[in-house]
Amino acid sequence: MGDIGKLADDNKFLIDMVGRLENLQPKIRSNKNESKTMLKFELFDGRYRVYATLFDEFGDKVGKKLEKLENEDIYIIIACARASRYDAKPNLTNYPATRVYINPKHYSVEELKIKMGNMSSIDIGTPEKETPKVLLTVKEIKELKSDFKEAKVNCEVTVKKIDDKTTWYYAKCTNCEKELFPENGRFYCSSCNMIIPHPDKMFRVCTLCSDRTGSIVIVFPDEEVTRIIGKTVFDIQAECLEEDEMEQFPDILKQLKNQQYTITIEIQEQNIKKGSKV
Repeated sequence: MGDIGKLADDNKFLIDMVGRLENLQPKIRSNKNESKTMLKFELFDGRYRVYATLFDEFGDKVGKKLEKLENEDIYIIIACARASRYDAKPNLTNYPATRVYINPKHYSVEELKIKMGNMSSIDIGTPEKETPKVLLTVKEIKELKSDFKEAKVNCEVTVKKIDDKTTWYYAKCTNCEKELFPENGRFYCSSCNMIIPHPDKMFRVCTLCSDRTGSIVIVFPDEEVTRIIGKTVFDIQAECLEEDEMEQFPDILKQLKNQQYTITIEIQEQNIKKGSKV
């Protein structure tokens, strides 16, 4: 799993990966196309964490299988998965050749269980989920030095302003997940060399957040906005269409203002990473 970043940047190959299932999210369904859904979860090997997003009918089938399981620990092998990036993070997605094996009797699963069970003696680090994140103020985050050792930090802030003058969503290729821009009324993906007639639409809400020490600009990404408001971009657009308000900034997003959130910020190469987790 530690090599997934390199594979996501050079995704010529399909890969196999094994891990323990964590953070399974409710299925996200598009209002624009009822058959288009996403199933999101994470795979964990005791040290590294990899995000996975399974689409449409394939994701639906996997989700139904997982719902029937009551085991506390579920181990999964994803075979022939495509490694790409989503919100700048490595992400596994399904391809026609992809297969998912749930709690299989396979040597790789047994080896992983033994490794995770002996984590303290192996000394490869504490699992990320159990590691308490450092709580910093806005001022402290801005003053971080290059020798700062933590990978992630928390910051408690209040949303003071929402930028309702900029676009609150963006279009994304349904195949390679690259951000798309309209050209002559159509969306063309240069990576896939094809026109994408119905691209995905993802939240990107720009906010100004503050605590007692200062202010910082934070972009709320799609996954977090969807979780907070319980709606997708397509859901909101469908509601705005019914009320003839397609050109207006959605009122439901304005409700983020004056709310207090704990933001998890990833520190990458001594810089605050865009797309913080809320």
